[in-house]
Amino acid sequence: MILQRSIPEPNVRFVSFTVDPEHDTPAVLAEYARTWSGDTSRWILLATENETRLRETAMGMRVAAQKTNDPVDPVMHSNKFILVDASGNVRGLYDSTDAASMQKLIEHARLLANHQPAPAVRLQLPDQPTVQAGQEIFMTLGCYACHTNERIAPRLNGLIGRKVTLSNQQTLVADEAYVKESILEPSAKVIAGYPPNMPRYAAYLSPTQVQALVAYIASLTPDTGPATERSVSVDPVCKMDVSVGPDTPQATYQGKTYYFCCESCRSRFEKNPQNFLNQDQDSSQ
Repeated sequence: MILQRSIPEPNVRFVSFTVDPEHDTPAVLAEYARTWSGDTSRWILLATENETRLRETAMGMRVAAQKTNDPVDPVMHSNKFILVDASGNVRGLYDSTDAASMQKLIEHARLLANHQPAPAVRLQLPDQPTVQAGQEIFMTLGCYACHTNERIAPRLNGLIGRKVTLSNQQTLVADEAYVKESILEPSAKVIAGYPPNMPRYAAYLSPTQVQALVAYIASLTPDTGPATERSVSVDPVCKMDVSVGPDTPQATYQGKTYYFCCESCRSRFEKNPQNFLNQDQDSSQ
């Protein structure tokens, strides 16, 4: 989302292909695009249909994409963005986890699109320290898609003033300073029960825009009832970290409960549990 909005040239397209072909059908990908409010006129999401087609697609792009037994890296795939020009030539590889590298991608893509250096561009977001501006930023960046799904990210209603437990088991009372830090450096103090997946927005938002986001989050009406306690488990099928709560898909095998990122993984596990448990045993030897 941030990258797409940072490159406004209409002749620059974005292409993603799924590494989970069993789950990500065209209908699922279309719903995913709607959830994130992506510009589908420039963002193409490709369903890879099956493992064979996924392998062929990855080989054609000269990248790796396959499942592993590593709980830290459950799907081995490149974290690079590939910039391809109009003639099909690869013009650069960019590390999606490095802010400086992503800024280079923005500069190079705009240079190719304009055939000359393009002026710097900030995200087209309101720049006033108001609740209304904060709500628009929250929706535009796709924050809503994550923070309304407790399986992905904690709910923010009533966060400020609430005591929270962090992943290191320390506790604190969330205040506006904590919310600001979580926007700029999200991996610093992660709430227990969630993996550190939130993007770092320090390079993309002005101080006024951060202030507006904090104001909006502070304005959210607290939820009624106690907060749901969550923990983190590893999906035995795809090896992804999973936030565990009452809404998490689960299955019991030989007296032990296993948790899954989605119904597709649970279904695969239930067909042959020992197959996935044997993989875990083999990888630990």
